[in-house]
Amino acid sequence: MPSQNQARIDQLYGLIANEEDARICKDIPEEACREVPKNFFLILAANVLTKLGDLLISPKTVLAWMMSAVGAPALVAWLVPIRESGSMIPQMVIGAWVRRKAVRKWFWTLGSFGQAVSVVGMAASVWFMEGYAAGMGIVAGLIGFSLARGFCSVAMKDVQGKCIPKTRRGRLSGLATTLGGSLTVAMTALLFWDRGDPTLGFYTLLLLLAALLWIVAGILFAGVEELPGETDGGNNALAEAVQSLSLLRDDAPFRHFVITRALLLCSALASPYFVVLAQRESEAGWMLGVFLLASSLASSVSASFWGWAADTSSRRVIIRGLPWPASFACWSAQPHWYSAPG
Repeated sequence: MPSQNQARIDQLYGLIANEEDARICKDIPEEACREVPKNFFLILAANVLTKLGDLLISPKTVLAWMMSAVGAPALVAWLVPIRESGSMIPQMVIGAWVRRKAVRKWFWTLGSFGQAVSVVGMAASVWFMEGYAAGMGIVAGLIGFSLARGFCSVAMKDVQGKCIPKTRRGRLSGLATTLGGSLTVAMTALLFWDRGDPTLGFYTLLLLLAALLWIVAGILFAGVEELPGETDGGNNALAEAVQSLSLLRDDAPFRHFVITRALLLCSALASPYFVVLAQRESEAGWMLGVFLLASSLASSVSASFWGWAADTSSRRVIIRGLPWPASFACWSAQPHWYSAPG
C-alpha cells in the first residue's frame, strides 16, 4: 500500500511539476531528489493552510475591520507596519543562528505554533476586552505573530532550498497561493453569506479557526524529509546590512531597486483605510466578506501565473508587474542587475 501511495504521489507530482528528466534535480543531492514529490506536497499543504490563515487575519482587511468593531479605529495605522517590519527585521538577527543548525524544519514548525498562539491571544482580546484595551491586545498579538513568522520565513527558504529543485519553487509558491485563495473564496461564501452585522463571537471564532490552520500546518511540515545541511557561513545579516548602507549612495542599480520596493509600500499601507471607510458606510458582514473575497480572488487568479513566470525569469516578473514609476526605477537598474540571461 505505501508503494502504491508513493506511485500516486509521484504521478501527481509529475503532472503538476511537468517533470521531464532527472536534470531538474541538478541543484539538490540525489538522496533529496527521491523525496521531492512527498516533500513538495507536504510543503504545499502547509503553505496552503498558512495562506488561508493569512487571508482570514489579514491586517489589510480583517484586522482593520476588527479594530473598528472593537472601538479602536485609531490603531489601524499600526497593523501593516507591524506585520511587515515585525517579520522582516527579526530575520536579520535570527537568520545566522538558524543557519547554524543542520536541520531547520523544526524552526518552521515552532514558528507556525507560535503564530497560532499569537492568533489565540488576539481572539482572547476580542472576546474578553473592549475599546482600546482590545485594540492593544490585537496589536500585541500581531507583534508576537510577526516575530514567529520571522522564524518561518528564514526556515522555509532553507528547507525549500534543500528539498525542492530551484525551477519548481516558484511553481510551489504560486500553486499554494492559488489554492489558498480559492479555498478562501469558498470559506468566505460559507461564513458571510446572508449574514447581518458580525458579533464579537463571530470575530473570535474566525481568529480561532485561523489559529487551528497554523497548528495543522506545523504538524504537516514536521513530516518533511529534510537532509542535514551545511552549518557554516551564517553571518549576522543586521551587521552586514549596517555595513552595506554605503551601497545606497555608491551603487545606483541597487539604489533603484530599493526605491522600487519602497514605492510598492503605498498599496499595502493604504488598504486598511479603505476598509475603515467602507465600514463607516455599512457594518454589515457581507461588506467584510466582499473585501475578503476580492483579496482571495486576486491571490488565487494571479499567484500561479506569476509563480510559473518566476521559474523562468524573476526579473521580468518584477518589471511587468510593477506600476509605471516603480517599473521605470526597476528598468533603470537593468544594466548590471538584470542583464544576465533569465
